[in-house]
Amino acid sequence: MRATGHCLCGTISYRIDSQDPLPGVTLCHCAQCARWSGSLAAFIACRPSELSIEGEPAWFQSSPDTRRGFCPTCGSALFWQAEPGNRVYVTVGTLDLPTGLTIAEHIHTASKPDWYDILDPAPQKAGE
Repeated sequence: MRATGHCLCGTISYRIDSQDPLPGVTLCHCAQCARWSGSLAAFIACRPSELSIEGEPAWFQSSPDTRRGFCPTCGSALFWQAEPGNRVYVTVGTLDLPTGLTIAEHIHTASKPDWYDILDPAPQKAGE
């Protein structure tokens, strides 16, 4: 499967080339993702070898084992990666349409803010 995407201003673009179909979307409800993205965060995972990035994202070490990539020009949240780094998570909102993706799961639902309800039938994990 191949997917492309870019930041709001176009400074950073990327391509995902995988032999496998893209995974379902993971919606993260943790406070850290909310502060980074402005709300719940939607990601798909890929192997670092499957991701080609054009331009130079800035990286912020958001916790001892996690870094987050964003556009240094427009600030678009693009990627996050945890050590040991065998997956890169790409923000779904930066993918070019159509994606054909569906929601696979909700994680960190115990941290979900009180201003919305989870209404879809995807599995929910309180602390993952």
